[in-house]
Amino acid sequence: MLIKWGKGSAFMFGRIEGDDSHRVERNRTADGKRWKFMVSDSITYRYVDDREFHTKEELESAVYEWIKNRKTNENI
Repeated sequence: MLIKWGKGSAFMFGRIEGDDSHRVERNRTADGKRWKFMVSDSITYRYVDDREFHTKEELESAVYEWIKNRKTNENI
């Protein structure tokens, strides 16, 4: 899986290559030092993670893990 992040004003929005059923949004914490994420489908947010990640790589790993678990548990 690979997340293709937007550019410019859309840098916080990402699409997952090869997965048309999920989209990702990343946000900085108030102090600007960590990252958080939300996963949505074409209609609504499916998951809002309450953890904070120090790197974008850690955030992306957590996104991949959540999507993998959802697909396994819901037979998507």
